Amino acid sequence: MSVLTATGTPRRELTFWRLLAINFFKFGGDGVHWTPLNTIILQVLAVAVGGSTGQGTLIVSKASSAGAVFAVVVPIVVGYLSDKTATPFGRRRPWMAVGTIINLFGLGLLAGAGSAPALIAAYLVVQISNNGAFAAYSAVIPDIVPLRQNGQASGLLNAMQQLGTVVGLFALTILLSPDHFGSTHGGAVAGLWVVGIFTAGSLLVALAAIPEEPIQRIRSAMQRRLPTRIVIAGVAFAVALMALECVLLAPASFWWFVIAALGVGAATVAIVAAVKIQEVVSVLAPLRDRDFFWVLTTRFFNTFGIWSIAPYIAYFFRDVVHRKDYGFDSSLWLLAVIGGGVIPAVAGGYLSDRLGGRRKLFVYISSGLQAAVSAVLLFTLVTDLTIVYLLGVLFGLGFGAYQAVDWALACDVLPDRDNAAAKDMALFHVSFTLPQVFGPALAGQLLYHLNQSPGGNFGYRVVFATAAIWFVLSLVFVRQIKGVR
Repeated sequence: MSVLTATGTPRRELTFWRLLAINFFKFGGDGVHWTPLNTIILQVLAVAVGGSTGQGTLIVSKASSAGAVFAVVVPIVVGYLSDKTATPFGRRRPWMAVGTIINLFGLGLLAGAGSAPALIAAYLVVQISNNGAFAAYSAVIPDIVPLRQNGQASGLLNAMQQLGTVVGLFALTILLSPDHFGSTHGGAVAGLWVVGIFTAGSLLVALAAIPEEPIQRIRSAMQRRLPTRIVIAGVAFAVALMALECVLLAPASFWWFVIAALGVGAATVAIVAAVKIQEVVSVLAPLRDRDFFWVLTTRFFNTFGIWSIAPYIAYFFRDVVHRKDYGFDSSLWLLAVIGGGVIPAVAGGYLSDRLGGRRKLFVYISSGLQAAVSAVLLFTLVTDLTIVYLLGVLFGLGFGAYQAVDWALACDVLPDRDNAAAKDMALFHVSFTLPQVFGPALAGQLLYHLNQSPGGNFGYRVVFATAAIWFVLSLVFVRQIKGVR
């Protein structure tokens, strides 16, 4: 067993430009990367390999469901390992670099996918690798930023994410224009190249700016052989994970039920074996902290609401607004959302610091606005393009207000900031990534089945109704956080 002799550099006050450079990975690796990919590119590629909007919806739903598994597991595992990592390059940067390299490979696989299984497999590679890179990156701010700069750092982090989203969507809007590449599919593939270039470039800037010092290991005389309980838990968990992926992706049959039963059995063995493993208990221990638990819950439901709507807004433009160039129009709508969110995202973190750390006010504003927009879409199914874009701006105001204080909320209540930042922030990361994959999975199934029966775009009404409920729950649960005003 090895132990660390250092935890990194002291938390000195950082300049604005250093904070900006550190947060640049959020610009390319998240903003440019995920919103264009999850809301437009994946949908266009799914329709191309599926042959219709209905089949495309099912493919997106399956990819999202399968990705949900890794969105939960990978950040927790990598976050734990990152806390224990000791290299000449620090604890976080090696994981960020390796994860991003694999991420770029996955984007290449997506660009060349010619069938639904290939598309889903490539998407899973992207999910696993990007979640791994950001599990380590999530701990950078708690590692090096002093408490008094939490609001500023959080505001910059989310401003960079939104700026990246604007750049990614703007580039995609141009690429999806009928004047370029001759087809929507060609524009989507070109968009993957743009995503890859910005992801790689932003990583290089962040790696250069993160002030990590070399960490050396002190060799322990303790026995290295893994205990039998850990081996059994690991093998059983791997079997359960593979069975779950098969259940999510394979059609129902006799063997589907056999695999499902095998998965349940393996999961039971894994839980029984793991319940007394100290490392497993320590990973989940932060959930016992009341404030941290409610921060995660609030973030989960707010993000669930966003990602119930965003991935299918392109199909909304096609089926409800009846736009032929639905990829192009949905890109403009998402730009309207981000445009509405830029000012509250940039100013909110700074203002929350100046208001004595008042974070919850911004969550109330955010969830209220987003729930209101969802309700308007639910009751009217607006078809006027101008009104749809105006609703996008209002939705963006709410989105930006939450993003402004999102990271600061977590850093303010982090249970063990000094010794387990990556492990604890990995749980925070899961509260963001999990709804990104479960939200589209649930909404996709609702849209596919309810738009067919009873029809009349009833599926969209149900999806907007559930999104409004998630936003209201986010508003309610933030009241439970007592350690932050």
